[in-house]
Amino acid sequence: MTTQRRTTRTTRVPTINPRGTWSKESLETTMDVVERGITSLWGANKFWGILVTSLFDHLNGKTKSRKIGPPNVLNEEDDEVVVAWVLNMQKCGLSMTL
Repeated sequence: MTTQRRTTRTTRVPTINPRGTWSKESLETTMDVVERGITSLWGANKFWGILVTSLFDHLNGKTKSRKIGPPNVLNEEDDEVVVAWVLNMQKCGLSMTL
């Protein structure tokens, strides 16, 4: 007869959020905790679910905000001219559509 040993230890599988889906507040909180030395990068990864590489890059200033999509054809001044022209055409009774 074999006896089975029961373990009281539960293993929790950490849920890792996909890249960039965490909130800005949780990222700032995690960075603060790691900078103060309360936990390590891997500990923060397990608790908050932020990727270690992303957290490391944010702590070392290797991230930069990127604009998504193609570059603009018109600059802001040209854009204001087009908006003013469309509004003037609307006043004349010629509505503009997409």
